[in-house]
Amino acid sequence: MEISQNYLLDLMRVEGIIAQYASGEHLFRNGDAPFFLFYIRNGTVVITESQYPERALAKFSMGSILGVQELITGAAYRFSAVTEENSVLLRIDKTKFDDLFQHDSQFRVSVVKIISSDIMDRRGQYE
Repeated sequence: MEISQNYLLDLMRVEGIIAQYASGEHLFRNGDAPFFLFYIRNGTVVITESQYPERALAKFSMGSILGVQELITGAAYRFSAVTEENSVLLRIDKTKFDDLFQHDSQFRVSVVKIISSDIMDRRGQYE
């Protein structure tokens, strides 16, 4: 794990809360406004196109961060996220995220690096 993600995770441990989710529980649904940044401590989260029928588009597990782009842009989620098994996540609410993003330059750089890395990882999928 690189420095930017370590710094973000350290801040989430201090500023965030630990949330437990049962298998099949939604973190968010397609069309919801973003309220949290999520870090998967353990378990698995599946991204689906919509609630019905649920067609898995991607699967994330321990160490993954979800919701960054939506929190920055304020755009509604275009997908739904549901736990595949009992899972434990760290989460930071939007107000705290906005405050850190605005006032902590290292946090801001960490977030930008994570988004850039996600874009580079997915680039091949669209070419």
